[in-house]
Amino acid sequence: MTGERDRESIWSVERGTKNFYFALFIFQSIIGIGAVTWWAVLQHKSPLETAITIWQESALVIATSAGTAIVITETGRFIMVLARSFEEFLEKRRQRRDAEVRAEVTARWVAWNNRRIAAEKNNEPFDEPPPSVA
Repeated sequence: MTGERDRESIWSVERGTKNFYFALFIFQSIIGIGAVTWWAVLQHKSPLETAITIWQESALVIATSAGTAIVITETGRFIMVLARSFEEFLEKRRQRRDAEVRAEVTARWVAWNNRRIAAEKNNEPFDEPPPSVA
C-alpha cells in the first residue's frame, strides 16, 4: 500500500514533496557546480588540476545541495502543517463563537416568551417587542 506520506530515495523525501525537492536540488547543484567551475578556471592551474578541483568541489556542492534542499522542503512542509493547524483552530473558534451567539439569541427569545406567557396568564398587557425587533 502506498500513500502520499510514503518516503522515497536515500534522502527520505515525502512522495508529495519530491518534485519540489528534486527541482530545488538540481537548481542548487547546477548553480553550485557552475560557481565551482568558474572559481577553478580562475585559479589558472593546469587542465588536469582544474578538472580534479572541479570534481572534488562538485561532490561537496552536491552533498550540500541535497542537504539544503531537504531542509528547505521539510521547512516548507512544516509551515504548511502549522498553517493547516492554525486554520483548524480558527474554524473551531468560529464555530464555538457561533454556538455562543445562537445560545444567547435563544436565551433572549426564551426569556421574552416566558415574560409574554406570564403576562398573558395574569391578564396583563404585553407590548414588549420580540428580540428580533429590539
